[in-house]
Amino acid sequence: MFFTKRSLKKTLLESFWNQPQYIKLSHQFSKNTQDYYWMNILKQKAQNKKRILDIGSTDGTRLKLLKVETQMYGLDIAGTAISIGRKKYPTINFIEADAEKIPFPNSYFDLTYTAFCLEHFIAPEKVISEMIRVTKKNGQIIFVCPNYGSPLINSPSTRHPRILKFIKILNLEILHFLKLNDKTIRWEKIQPKITNKFQPDDDAVNLPYLPNLIWVMKSFGLEIEHASSGWEVSRKGIVKILLFFLKKLGITNLYPIKYWGPDLFLICTKKI
Repeated sequence: MFFTKRSLKKTLLESFWNQPQYIKLSHQFSKNTQDYYWMNILKQKAQNKKRILDIGSTDGTRLKLLKVETQMYGLDIAGTAISIGRKKYPTINFIEADAEKIPFPNSYFDLTYTAFCLEHFIAPEKVISEMIRVTKKNGQIIFVCPNYGSPLINSPSTRHPRILKFIKILNLEILHFLKLNDKTIRWEKIQPKITNKFQPDDDAVNLPYLPNLIWVMKSFGLEIEHASSGWEVSRKGIVKILLFFLKKLGITNLYPIKYWGPDLFLICTKKI
């Protein structure tokens, strides 16, 4: 099925983001991941921040789990999620808005983050640009999501032959080596999987790739404080087996393999 940008956003809202079951699953996922390594770091970074913005906050559960006494803002395009959040967490400032046009002035927030939303943004480059704009100088921007662009990782709704992903990533790495288009988000676009029974990330529309995001943030003058693809964390299933063999080969710390793990976790500091 072919979607225009406008029709795709409308479909995602109607089929996923405004659905009570989707919001419930998002709430539960936030609770289930409250002790994950990246969440513990996010909690630390939230300390002593005057204003914090969560992009794609749904009902605000993750914001609440930061357990900080400060001005917290949750932005989401889904009106149903915002309504639920306002009733559930009255101390959070909720804004129903598109992250491509964040309704706040320049340099307003001390910490801006998005967790498990990059893969759902139709125009991630616009969202990232807006996150940079509304963050103060010396403020921090944090990204957390699946590293679906890695040639070793597939999204639940796609089953690309590994060789094709390797070829695409090789081309991307060559462009970076030649210093071409480092300011461009070059993530593969995919179609959402719309069925009667929703599964996590059926609503994914792109495949985020950690190295590309690092290049883009550096090109905009941001300092990379921390970057991880999650290889250091114990895993289950096929990723555990893959990690075992990569460690045996001693290559998990080599570029770009060190950024080919299942997670995209990036902390940046705005210096200009």
